[in-house]
Amino acid sequence: MYFYAEREAASTAFAGEVARELGRATGGTTMWGESASPAGAPLSSASLGPASFETNRIYQSGLLDAEDRWLWKNLLSGSTKTKAFDLAGVDATSAQPARLSVLLQGGSDAEGVVDHHVRVSVNGVFVGEAVFDAKRPHRFGAAFASSILLEGANQLSVENVGDTGVYSLVFLDHFTIDYPQTSTLRGGRFEGVWDTSGVAEISGVSGGGPSARGAAVEGSAGAGSRDRTGRRGRAPGEARAARTLLPSLPSVSALDIIAPAAFLDAAGPLLLRRQAQGLKTRAVSLEEIASAFGGGDPSAEAIRAFLAHAYHSWRPPSPRYVLLLGDASHDPRNFTGTAAPAPLPGMFLKTTYLWTVSDPALAAVNGDDLLPDLAIGRRPAQTADQVQTLVDKLLAWEDSGQGLSGEAVLVADNPDDAGDFEADVQDIASSFLGGRNRRMLFLSQLGAASRRAILDALDDGVSTLSYVGHGGAAVWASENVLNSWDVPSLQPQSTRPLMLTLNCLNGYFVAPSFESLAEAFLKAEGRGTIAAFSPSGLSVDGPAHQFHRALMAELTLGNHQRLGDAILAAQKAYAETGLMPELLSIYQLLGDPAMIVR
Repeated sequence: MYFYAEREAASTAFAGEVARELGRATGGTTMWGESASPAGAPLSSASLGPASFETNRIYQSGLLDAEDRWLWKNLLSGSTKTKAFDLAGVDATSAQPARLSVLLQGGSDAEGVVDHHVRVSVNGVFVGEAVFDAKRPHRFGAAFASSILLEGANQLSVENVGDTGVYSLVFLDHFTIDYPQTSTLRGGRFEGVWDTSGVAEISGVSGGGPSARGAAVEGSAGAGSRDRTGRRGRAPGEARAARTLLPSLPSVSALDIIAPAAFLDAAGPLLLRRQAQGLKTRAVSLEEIASAFGGGDPSAEAIRAFLAHAYHSWRPPSPRYVLLLGDASHDPRNFTGTAAPAPLPGMFLKTTYLWTVSDPALAAVNGDDLLPDLAIGRRPAQTADQVQTLVDKLLAWEDSGQGLSGEAVLVADNPDDAGDFEADVQDIASSFLGGRNRRMLFLSQLGAASRRAILDALDDGVSTLSYVGHGGAAVWASENVLNSWDVPSLQPQSTRPLMLTLNCLNGYFVAPSFESLAEAFLKAEGRGTIAAFSPSGLSVDGPAHQFHRALMAELTLGNHQRLGDAILAAQKAYAETGLMPELLSIYQLLGDPAMIVR
């Protein structure tokens, strides 16, 4: 027997449904069975056939209350979008009405008014309208004459009327139609719901005469199964059967490398290096974690469950450092058609401003707070060859004896209402970098020469590089003084720095079709950075500056041999300030937490 279920937040999961297999074991007692003929009066009314339609095209991370962050179509004020859909077996003679359900999502919000007014039509016939407010989901429902529907091609039209007096943006997510249908197999299947009990006769069954009589049907009970996309499930041979394992995972380690099985060979040299440095290590495949902790489902939740089990149940020393080898994406199933490989899932969480990825959330396994309990980092490789490149780059960095005590570069955006970024940088310099060789780059002074000055600093070879100011996933500052596509402009470097970006989104490594700035500079072969500590979400200058201070204190005091220990200490110190706790979740390490820095 096979069971199927939709996952929560399915659009950012590896699969939209989870399959479970129930098989008969050898031995044991078999349940008794009893045969019975159908009973009851023949059903006179038609059944309602379900049909669902959805396409995922537009990802909206800022719609915090959306039922689904992947949407189909956007409708601006005054616009109409029409979607074609096909129906089979329509009983247009039935007196039963058809039922339409449309999930809409508000995309704009003006205070003091109701924002959105939509009208809905089927095959050109108006079936209803709705008024709703804000950036919230709204489910429109209507019943209409089944004679409106056509066998084969039909059309749904949604109009954003635009008469609310404010700008209105509405998204269409998906729609479902339950329609009176003829009781005939179509493609070897029949699925329907009757509103009364009785005996249903289904025609079109091959090999058993012209018709087949089924069992009594309870009111509102349905035959068959479906999901929201209109698929009718997979054949048993396609199902991914979950298996329960007695965990063969280790009971002791200090460093765990988690990666897809295909990446583990390339991680071998790094494991050997860490073992030579005195760490107990273990490489654990995503597939093994999925089987033991995810019921066969390769998910971030399974990774977190594994880490929680290891933290609480393994005999000391339980893991302290966790390295995730593999890129992630908010489009792991390639809805856009342009998504890069995403072999290792990320954990998504809701912050004040948007939904974003959080590796630190995977490591917050003790209590309900956001403070990570394990030093966790990710090297976001998309292929085994990229794993090899990243491992080689790290080992070469350690072999060269580099650390974080060389020249420090501090880059400050123009001061504005969001923060005095130059004052932040000057505070860091005077508090933690006294007596050290340092370079201060202020955009307000350099202007158009800022990009060249930043690239020159990297080419000269520095130990740390901090940027404070505005940013996006791939850029520094509204003037775009540095971006992900500047990497080819770098020269080969003898020294590669740890990059700290106290801004917004530079660590958003889950963008499906481009690399975030922190990610791009980390992946650059023979140049760029050796690691980065950057946010995957929106940051605020005041709290971010205190986080910067906490981290620089731990990095410059010289008390920590490994990068992850310095970050854990800084996270604890920042948590004690009580400022904006969610920064603990969005600032994450793109790099190896077990990297030797002193």
